[in-house]
Amino acid sequence: MPRAPRIEYPNAYYHVMNRGIAKNPIFYNDKSYEIFLEILGEACKKFDVVVHAYCLMNNHYHLLLCTHQANLSKFMQRISGFYTRRFNAFMERDGSIFRGRFKSILVDKDTYLLNLNRYIHRNPEALTKNLKSYKWSSYPAYLELADCPPWLNKNESLEMLSADKNKTAYEYFVETEKVSDTKVSDTFLV
Repeated sequence: MPRAPRIEYPNAYYHVMNRGIAKNPIFYNDKSYEIFLEILGEACKKFDVVVHAYCLMNNHYHLLLCTHQANLSKFMQRISGFYTRRFNAFMERDGSIFRGRFKSILVDKDTYLLNLNRYIHRNPEALTKNLKSYKWSSYPAYLELADCPPWLNKNESLEMLSADKNKTAYEYFVETEKVSDTKVSDTFLV
């Protein structure tokens, strides 16, 4: 039986995630993370997609993005396909590295955008005591501790907290609340 097509809308916000087969690593070193981010940036430009938050972990990733056109599947197909080819060439292997189709959840911008943003930035908590130092997340860019790539829109989330795009208010918001307090549904967990 064929899979049901995804429902896609223009100007829609999505929480997108995927992990390695059997929870195997999909990133092995700094270069593999860099390649994924490079492919992500290229796909954003090609498909007119804006990322609002991201976190790359050893065996999975989270993206919070907005598709200006109804093209999420094409966008993610590009990212998964290009990354898999580069990964396989580097590792001298073949076959899929992801467990299957990416998971996507349509996000209500007004209700969940900010809390989901926090959830994504808090994802590496088990790996580091200092979220600000985790370089495979957009959190350092939000706090102006790292360069902000052109495809990352941090202003929309910052404006939801304060009119002056206050990074200190965002840092307080992310680091003082418990993840369970974010009221992000368990369906966001992979």
